Amino acid sequence: MQDRIAECGRIAVKYGLISYAEGACSTVARARQGSLRAKVLTEYTKAELLLRKPSADIDPKTGMKLNTLQRQIEDFEKRIEALKILDRAMIANKKL
Repeated sequence: MQDRIAECGRIAVKYGLISYAEGACSTVARARQGSLRAKVLTEYTKAELLLRKPSADIDPKTGMKLNTLQRQIEDFEKRIEALKILDRAMIANKKL
C-alpha cells in the first residue's frame, strides 16, 4: 500500500499537484515499518518538490525584499540540498 501511495506522490509531482505530493510524502514518512521502495520514491519526490516550490520574495529574518542575487543564491542552495537528498536515495536504491 505504501508503494502505491509513494507512486501517487510521484505522479502528483509530474502533473504539478504539489499539495497531493506533499501529502503522499508525509503519509509514507509517518508509517512505522515502511518499505524501502516507498522510502526511495518518497525521497525522489521530496527532492523534486524542493525544486518546484517557488522561492520566497521576502527574507523571513529581516522582512526585506530579496534582490536577484539573493534569489539566485537561495535557488543554488535548494539545488544542492536536492542533490544531497537524491544521493541518499540512490544509495538506498542500490541496496534495493
